[in-house]
Amino acid sequence: MNLPSAVHPSAAAYNAQLRIRREAEERSKAQQDLNSWMRDLKCNEESLNANRARSKSVAVSVNSMATLKQKPTKTDESGSSSLEEERLRGNRFFAQGKYQDAIQCYTRCLCNKDALNSPVFYSNRAMAHLKTKNWTSAETDATAALNIDPDHFKSYQRRCIARLSLGKLRAAMMDAYAAEDCLASDDDSRLLNEIHELQDKVKVLLSLAVTRAPRRNINVEVIM
Repeated sequence: MNLPSAVHPSAAAYNAQLRIRREAEERSKAQQDLNSWMRDLKCNEESLNANRARSKSVAVSVNSMATLKQKPTKTDESGSSSLEEERLRGNRFFAQGKYQDAIQCYTRCLCNKDALNSPVFYSNRAMAHLKTKNWTSAETDATAALNIDPDHFKSYQRRCIARLSLGKLRAAMMDAYAAEDCLASDDDSRLLNEIHELQDKVKVLLSLAVTRAPRRNINVEVIM
């Protein structure tokens, strides 16, 4: 009976190197896709913030004369006003790429007890941490935001990216689907497309993790 010839050691080594190189290229492409998606997300968010700023500017212009005619009154809203000003200052720093300055602004905001009633401040700081690649702090802040508002879409999205970068792929996938659940049926379809892209990227990295898992040969003894 003819037995199959053994694979030559050099051929086996070549095949192993080829497989490792192919997996490395796939991981590199997946990471590049993730980085590209984050850049697109930033551009979309900056565009949305710019539109909101323009709308707010128009509203201020329309009401400016009526506001000037009103006699100023003393109120106890100075704390809320300074809180909002600090948040907007942080947003400007973020838009300028000064992420550490933005983090400091959001941190000062969180010293105000009124900030603890909204997920925005923790979520904004989480996004700034993402830009500085401080994945652990980003995950912590996004979680804090979700403790305040369990339906905050952006915080799920940002925690998903942080966990993805930390290698917590299953937790990232859960966040990606939780973010989709937070979207209402009448929400912007662009947001839904973003979260679907993020889900796809998590699936790719999960698939790569499975292929990279060590394989073991198990001897099975058949007892007759």
